[in-house]
Amino acid sequence: MNWTAEKLAAEVSSVCSLPTIYFRLNELVNDIHVSNKDVGALISEDAGLSVRLLRMVNSAFFGFPSGIDTITRAVTVIGTRQLSDLVLMTSVVDMFDGIPNEIANMELFWRHSIATGVSARVLANYHREINVERFFVAGLLHDIGRLVIFQKLPEETTEILSLLDEKEAPLHVAEKQVLGFDHADVGRAMLEQWGLPEHLVVAVGAHHQPSVLDEIDVDSAIVHVADVIANAMGMGWATEVHVPGLDEAAWQQIGLPVSILSPAVEQIKRQYDDAVELIFSDKAVASSAA
Repeated sequence: MNWTAEKLAAEVSSVCSLPTIYFRLNELVNDIHVSNKDVGALISEDAGLSVRLLRMVNSAFFGFPSGIDTITRAVTVIGTRQLSDLVLMTSVVDMFDGIPNEIANMELFWRHSIATGVSARVLANYHREINVERFFVAGLLHDIGRLVIFQKLPEETTEILSLLDEKEAPLHVAEKQVLGFDHADVGRAMLEQWGLPEHLVVAVGAHHQPSVLDEIDVDSAIVHVADVIANAMGMGWATEVHVPGLDEAAWQQIGLPVSILSPAVEQIKRQYDDAVELIFSDKAVASSAA
């Protein structure tokens, strides 16, 4: 079969769909007449999801000073949009647990994804964004197209990794040489087919080269820079021989001074371990409940 990014994404999205509760939640979040209590009541319909969300919001990663014991309280403290982003995150992470380690080291994959998410969250905070969790989710999912390629094209994956060893090419370049498209194209296509927010679709699709966009948005710029930082810090995924190049236009779009990088790196280091504990403990809870 002659694969395209869209066909490959369709293969996965046809069998791996987001839970109905995510779309119902999004409808409530976008309705100005809906209260926090209404949102809490919807989430509470799913006991397993409620438990997982409460564990998340009470984790060290969020660091709230007092315990949050109800979903309604969580909605009030965190916000409806942020909670919706966490539901999306848990749903997508659950979908890709069956990829064998001989194809890809999944722990290292998720560690790099988490590092990129944390870096995006820290940069978004410096940029004074209101909902920094949306950047964490975008960073966490930026390489989701790689998992689709691993899952559906194991032989081509082996060829791509061999090309990396031979030519020391960046992974997305090697993917294009073998497939004609890269994991960013696949990720964009899949998130688009799922009907996810445009800012997330664009950020994932442009995370290697945001300057190809007609106009670089803040989400894409921050996720790109976060990915570069995570690679430079050597966090997780180890396929890239060299740190990916920084798109200067993306850095200019963020508009932050270089002086924030040193303190930002220290914050990333502190938050990274908490985020790893959050994601991996949640994956363990989900697996035991399945």
